[in-house]
Amino acid sequence: MRPLFSRDMKNKRYFFRGLVALGFCVLYTFWGFVGYFQTPGTFQSQFFIISEGDSLKTISTGLEKEGLISSALLFRCGLFLSGKGRLLKSGDYFIAEKETPYGIAHLLLSAQGQQHKVTIPEGLTNYQVLELLKEKAFLKNDNPVLPPEGMLYPETYIFSRGTTFSRVIAEMKHMMELKIVELWSHRKANLPFQTPEEALVLASIVEKEAFVDAEKPIIAGVYLNRLAIGMPLQADPTVIYGLSEGRGDLGRLLVRSDLTADHPFNTYRIKGLPPAPIANPSLNSLKAVLLCPEETDALYFVADGTGGHQFSKHYHHHQKHVGTLQKIRQQQRQK
Repeated sequence: MRPLFSRDMKNKRYFFRGLVALGFCVLYTFWGFVGYFQTPGTFQSQFFIISEGDSLKTISTGLEKEGLISSALLFRCGLFLSGKGRLLKSGDYFIAEKETPYGIAHLLLSAQGQQHKVTIPEGLTNYQVLELLKEKAFLKNDNPVLPPEGMLYPETYIFSRGTTFSRVIAEMKHMMELKIVELWSHRKANLPFQTPEEALVLASIVEKEAFVDAEKPIIAGVYLNRLAIGMPLQADPTVIYGLSEGRGDLGRLLVRSDLTADHPFNTYRIKGLPPAPIANPSLNSLKAVLLCPEETDALYFVADGTGGHQFSKHYHHHQKHVGTLQKIRQQQRQK
């Protein structure tokens, strides 16, 4: 007697049943994912921080730890399957109460996290820049290697929480390199610089000497005049830099004996430029040296007591201006 169902028919029936079961499993899993991502949380509104370089695993684990999602694994799998697991943006995110995992994922992909500003003032030394960065709690101190003095461009930068000092410094160095290359290619003819680095040295001195931007081209012109005739630059800021070992501040005024100290930054003793920049100059100082140094006959200048300088061609005129400044300072001390 022939069997009611052949072996082939039984195999097809089992295969069909397995296929249906697999389909139900896939459908169940899919709806599970949908349900998970659409279920509001039970947490209170709070901030969540993604640091620079955090992985999807680190982020999802952190979300679960803070009670913002119920399953780091499902959150991670959902983003992985969507192909957006590596697109989460660093920053400080405000996550509203009862937000769903889907809403959280969308927020973290939107780059709407709070970013932080780092402002590097003009004329700081590398040492001072590093000390400033140490005051920024949102940055990560990874004991960076500093570039040569003068190579950190003063500007306002925006970084996310957890950005390393090395990353910040690399950005500042890159910006300075771009500015120097651009200005060097358009520099004024017949300047006495063999390399961009030499121009950077003079720009750093102009930066420390000038109180107002409008005087920077004049001060640059005075120093270029001195270089042209072999006269020492006699720049007080270079003396301060050498005595402070690059910290940029002595905590006191210079005295006469400081001007005879034997170190390579004492431009009262040496002729020509010092061996390296003494600060990180601004764009205006770089322009004053490379693009628009003023053609002046002045060889001397001294502060006028009001924020500017008095410029002189002859030394005896310069001495009169020095005497005037001393009287102003004496009157200020007596008030």
